[in-house]
Amino acid sequence: MRNQILLFSFLLFLPAFSHAQDVIARQSGGQSYFYYIDLPYTGQKLLEVIELSSPGDTLYLPGIKFEFSEDFVINKPIIIIGTGFHPDYVSEYGAMPTKFSSSVNNVDFRLISGSSNTQLHGLLFENVSFRVGKDNNTRNVSDVKLYRCRFTLDADLDYGKSSGGNQHNNPNAKNFIFQNCIFDNYLYTAYGINIQVRGCILNSKNLYGNQGTVFENNLFINYAKPDPSNEDVLYRNNIFLVNFNTNGGTGITEKSDFVKNVFISPDTYIVTKGVATLFDNNENSQNFSEVFQGLPPTLPLTKYDIHFEYKLKPNTIYTTMSTNNDPVGLEGNAPLSWGKVGALPFNPHWVELKVPNNTENGVLKINVKATAQQY
Repeated sequence: MRNQILLFSFLLFLPAFSHAQDVIARQSGGQSYFYYIDLPYTGQKLLEVIELSSPGDTLYLPGIKFEFSEDFVINKPIIIIGTGFHPDYVSEYGAMPTKFSSSVNNVDFRLISGSSNTQLHGLLFENVSFRVGKDNNTRNVSDVKLYRCRFTLDADLDYGKSSGGNQHNNPNAKNFIFQNCIFDNYLYTAYGINIQVRGCILNSKNLYGNQGTVFENNLFINYAKPDPSNEDVLYRNNIFLVNFNTNGGTGITEKSDFVKNVFISPDTYIVTKGVATLFDNNENSQNFSEVFQGLPPTLPLTKYDIHFEYKLKPNTIYTTMSTNNDPVGLEGNAPLSWGKVGALPFNPHWVELKVPNNTENGVLKINVKATAQQY
């Protein structure tokens, strides 16, 4: 549903008539502030707004590319809400994806100590890695939630791996939730505690996790034999598009729990328990179209097709086989969805910003018209 919304009594930090796509909105303590973005200095302006923000503030970002030439570091708990990552779905609401990008190699988006309880919604990390911590003194971050984000490079919850050192004495990322996200490269959770990944799409050829990581209702693309060092992971209600090298057998190679998952392989082999600590009520299929409706234009096992919805075939075991008798894979991730319904975060898209010529008792009152998706 799209509604027109009128908002009043804002402090204003932008010209009287500004294009909606060039504005950052900040909510703080019941007051709202608007900041005009002077292109092309998008990344610099966002850093300035974050510096002005108080813990707990919410930033609404427009659908533009925020360019960074050095690490983007957050050291306070804030909420950042972009327009989403899916080009089809965000354009339906008159927006473009909110991108964090860099033309410089090795630029990272980093959460460091002090940023616990941060939330990130609807962001596309384009050529920017996502990491936790910068060094051994800034690596303790907890209770972070990421919804509807896409990571084109790596998402690494342990800084030591990227810094070239083996500095894993203590887990640093605790109680992270990734929901309705896409991981195009690797997801590294091996030194986190209580990491939950739900309703996501993962290129699982590069997947590392242990110490209680939970993968639930995800779609794993290009699922190769996992790193044998992975252990104590729970895989439940997922769909795996398998691309095993069958040398050495077709058994699972990590000491983890696999419960009510579906393994799809175009070959004749069956994925078996191997060294898994639990392998319970899993299903194998040698036919992609037996599980899903239709076939994506691209190769289904090795590449994610963003324009294919991966809908389950109706009236099959896969629509009711999860632990709650719900669908496996992405469709069982209710009430949220990575797809068209709910794809856009609760970010109002400014349609009109008009400023009157006078003030009332020293207060500038304006009318703001916006369009927002509601649930």
